[in-house]
Amino acid sequence: MDKILVVDDEEGVCYSFRKILNRRGYDVITANNGLEAIEKTGRENPCLVIMDVTMPKMDGLETLRKLKSLYPGLTIIMMTAFSTSERAITAMKHGAYDYLTKPFDNTRLISLVEKAIMDRKISTPVTFDETENEEGDRIIGKSPLMLDIYKKVEQVAGSDVTVLLRGETGTGKELIARAIYHHSKRVNK
Repeated sequence: MDKILVVDDEEGVCYSFRKILNRRGYDVITANNGLEAIEKTGRENPCLVIMDVTMPKMDGLETLRKLKSLYPGLTIIMMTAFSTSERAITAMKHGAYDYLTKPFDNTRLISLVEKAIMDRKISTPVTFDETENEEGDRIIGKSPLMLDIYKKVEQVAGSDVTVLLRGETGTGKELIARAIYHHSKRVNK
C-alpha cells in the first residue's frame, strides 16, 4: 500500500485528505508543520508528500527545500490558496512535482496523486543486479531497451501468469526465464 504524508496546519484539510485517499486504498499519515513533516518523512518513508505552502514554524517552501536535500527522489505536491501564487511557481522551481489549489477538487486530487505515484514508480531505476540468479548468471546492460526488459521481468515475476519468451538463438531467452523464476513466488518450490 502506497503511503502518503499530508502536511497542513489545518486539521480539517488533513482529515479530508485522509478520508478521500483512504477510500482509494492509500495509507495516509499527517503532520501539522514542516518540522514534523521532516521527522515523519524520515521515520515513515512515504512515497508522496502533499504539503501546504503556508504553515507555522517552518513554511512549506523551506520544508520543500529541506526534504529535497535529504530525499532528492521524494515526490512532493504543494498546496496553495492561489492558483497563480508566486510561491507555487517558486515551489515548482525548487523541485515540487505539481501544486493543488485550495479549495481542491476531489477528482483533480485523485488524478494528481495517481499520476505522481505512477511517475515515481516508472522512474525508479531497475539495475541488472536485481536480475541476478542463484548460480551467478547476470543479465548485463543499461540501455533503455534493457531497462525496459528489467521492468517487464519484475512485473511478470510478481504475477501468476504463463509467459512465452520468443527470440533468435543466443538472445538470452533462458537468462530472462531464470530471472523471472528467481523473482517469482515459486522460487522455493
